[in-house]
Amino acid sequence: MKKSVLFICADQWRWDCFGFMNHKNVLTPNIDKLVKKSTAFTSHYAGITPCGPARTTMLTGLYPFIHRSVTNGAPLDKRFTNIAKEVRKIGYVPDLYGYTDTSWDPRYLDPHDEKNFTYESPMEGFNTKCLLPGSEPKAWAEYLKQNGFTINHPSELYKSRQARKGQAFIHKPYDVPTEHSDTAFLAGEAIKDLSSSNDSFFKHISFLKPHPPFHVAEPWFSQINPEDIDLPIINNSLEELSIKHPLLKEFSKKFLNEENFKEMRFSELTEKDIKNIKSVYFGMCAEVDHNIGKIFEALDSSGQLNNTMIIFTSDHGEMLGENNLWGKMGWWDSSYRIPLIIHIPGQKPTVINEMTESVDLLPTIIDWLDGEIPIDCNGRSLLSNIENGKSNLPNREYVVFEWDF
Repeated sequence: MKKSVLFICADQWRWDCFGFMNHKNVLTPNIDKLVKKSTAFTSHYAGITPCGPARTTMLTGLYPFIHRSVTNGAPLDKRFTNIAKEVRKIGYVPDLYGYTDTSWDPRYLDPHDEKNFTYESPMEGFNTKCLLPGSEPKAWAEYLKQNGFTINHPSELYKSRQARKGQAFIHKPYDVPTEHSDTAFLAGEAIKDLSSSNDSFFKHISFLKPHPPFHVAEPWFSQINPEDIDLPIINNSLEELSIKHPLLKEFSKKFLNEENFKEMRFSELTEKDIKNIKSVYFGMCAEVDHNIGKIFEALDSSGQLNNTMIIFTSDHGEMLGENNLWGKMGWWDSSYRIPLIIHIPGQKPTVINEMTESVDLLPTIIDWLDGEIPIDCNGRSLLSNIENGKSNLPNREYVVFEWDF
């Protein structure tokens, strides 16, 4: 049987939010267990933010200044290859569960094609088994209707709860039970296919969480006590930050302008609010980890565990209030440093602290599948380090990241 690949991405997951990284609040027993038989790359970096460009960089193996899809909605030139196209060359059908946030090249589309009007299309080459974009998760909405929920429109499922004066963040459990959450639904779709197939596979599973909106159901909502959470490091007020650099002035506008206040009223957040928000973020991480554990169980039951490369990563990080910033704003580690865990059968557990980049994923996967790495790939294969259990990556002559948010 040919080798298989299980490639999991969780959106906006910080590099440090794991038990194996000694985070005192986060509960990630399944990923921690994976690390004990894998290679953990602890200085791994995205090439750009936000979501679409970050995923384009990861899935093409190209730096942003090459592929130029540098913001959500900037089309990806059709001439560029990607991981889906490359694995098809060596006989795989790359299944997608979730999304890739890709903007297609409009020069090759019918003018009325809906892909002209969204940045949330699946990347060309993928076999879309379950499309779950953030703006309109139709598949999840239909599933919820079948299970007795009243859904007026799919877009309502990811609408954040509007903060208001005197209540800068609404801290309460999400009303869709965890067994029916988008995370559980997506994992369930992948598990059904894993359980019913005996063939080798390439599956890319892309979870939205812990990306905002900041809400999670029980038991994860109450899993982490906000009082046990440390406040983020804040050395400057937004006003002080805004005078240090023109870009920081633009950052600060987002958080000082009341027109941008939706899920949070940034200028009114109290210490209690910030701890509550972080507890929900950590709860979302715990929910994703729980469902990843179910996927691992299904993989084991399928009989293909000993033939499968397992990857866990993210597209970018989350500031979580550091420097008074939220989301993936700016060039700090909290925005750009991301997790990367790779397991191949029979390897020794290893921790590699040398810098790696999201462009390294495509060549590593193709190398593992015995394919030919595209000549124009900007990344490098990490496979020999994984196989040998050695941390001896040579320094690069240069690395590239872009801030075009």
